[in-house]
Amino acid sequence: MPEYDSPLTEEVLRDVAQTFFGTRKRLDDMIDILEAFARILRKKAALVQRQAGLLHYLLVTDTLAARFYEAVGAGDPGDLSGCRPPDPLPPRQIPFALSDRGRFVKMVFDQYGRLHRACREYQCSSANPLADVRREEEACVDARLVKAVWELVNQKIREVNEESSPSAVLQYAKGLDARGEKQSRVAGATVGEYAGMDQKYVYRPIALDQMGLKQFPDLPKPEACRPKIKRFCKSVYPQIRREVGRRLRRLKTAGEPTG
Repeated sequence: MPEYDSPLTEEVLRDVAQTFFGTRKRLDDMIDILEAFARILRKKAALVQRQAGLLHYLLVTDTLAARFYEAVGAGDPGDLSGCRPPDPLPPRQIPFALSDRGRFVKMVFDQYGRLHRACREYQCSSANPLADVRREEEACVDARLVKAVWELVNQKIREVNEESSPSAVLQYAKGLDARGEKQSRVAGATVGEYAGMDQKYVYRPIALDQMGLKQFPDLPKPEACRPKIKRFCKSVYPQIRREVGRRLRRLKTAGEPTG
């Protein structure tokens, strides 16, 4: 039998400790990366909701906004529902048309295109050729990536909890260290007391719905539903004519100095 108090045993114990703490440090780093990605995605979600709010502003009422998503074939709008325009309103160039109705149709189509691009950037950034290359590190972060990293982190959490628990490491070290074994007998340490440490230092799985991420629909491409948008806008315009004219003027003059 080898001598437990040998330098070799001390070296093995140091390696065990370094492996234990190194594994947990790497997992902590992975969790930090996931949280950083989630923060970026929440910023992109805010941009989506901003574009949705401007679209809803043009459509005047929440009821008409909900009907619009049905008309273009988007189904359940998810977290697009109830979005409000930013305050103050951003200036928008009003497209040329011979009537307010024509301008309304073109504005709604243009704003839907902006919303579609923002949703694609959120869900599938690599599919958006208009991604801002100046934000290259952030541009690659999308809902797919965050979900994949989330799954990887939770898998690693399960592995660490099962294979690198404090009780397992302490029991292994106790088997190598004769001095520690004697001290534990004198002190009355038991496996159950070591296991109690697991409850204190265990990693909790991360719930996806607790990360504050939004769910947006897969919106049809603007060109594919252009006729539907045109028909919808023409059908609802008579009931919101006055308000549409007022809101188009507000968007045109937004950002201009007053007084």
